[in-house]
Amino acid sequence: MFLKLFKRSFCKNLKSSIVLLSLSVAISVLSVVLYLVSKEISDNLYVVTVIESVRAFASLASYIMCMIPVVLTFYSMHKAFATDEAYLTFTLPATTYQHLNSRILSTVCWTVISSVFMAISIFITTATAGGLNVGGGNANHTVSFEEFLLVVEVVILLLSLGLSSILHIVFAIVFNGMLMTKMKKRGATIIVVLILYLEVAVVGTLVLLFVIFALNSLDWDYLAHWLILGVTLITLSLTALCYFISYKILNRSLNLA
Repeated sequence: MFLKLFKRSFCKNLKSSIVLLSLSVAISVLSVVLYLVSKEISDNLYVVTVIESVRAFASLASYIMCMIPVVLTFYSMHKAFATDEAYLTFTLPATTYQHLNSRILSTVCWTVISSVFMAISIFITTATAGGLNVGGGNANHTVSFEEFLLVVEVVILLLSLGLSSILHIVFAIVFNGMLMTKMKKRGATIIVVLILYLEVAVVGTLVLLFVIFALNSLDWDYLAHWLILGVTLITLSLTALCYFISYKILNRSLNLA
């Protein structure tokens, strides 16, 4: 049943998402064409200014299109968990874990796909147009183990922040779905915003401590490792908390259905 729920969630907006992602790449290619045209007519300042303005707008539109599939996935989740459609959702012969995990996995997949297409669009509009120096720098530079470890830690931190963002939105959707009145929904939204501000405050405090210790001539690499580790652990802990609360709320709604 889990695979059926995942397939249903993933394919719900499949056609529109494919169209949007394809358009984002096409617009990026168009941006490169406009760049080449502007290079050929660089003596006409007015036309070049217009073309560059169009390129900037096209690039922004391309990046927005890459994120729309993720927004559509969250909107589909909102309809399934936080509207009148939730009654039909909970009548399906599936467990709470299957309902929740299938939606989360679908959202993660679309987030990864959208991120890949956004990276492609950025690469096309920057590297192809000459805005990115690929292969530059010191070719004889050898990456040390500490530098490699730091890169791995940063990647893990970014992945945990992305997963945390998804789970926070899932928690907000599920929490709002539990509350029926507008006043309670407003209170739920305020609580979610306060939680997000609390996270920002904790992370900001860690960064501030990092800067203070760094200014006192302590080891930058040592501090960077501990800072990244601390932020990652806090992020993963809050992610697990959001998942646990979302599961409990959904489980209660499923039992009442």
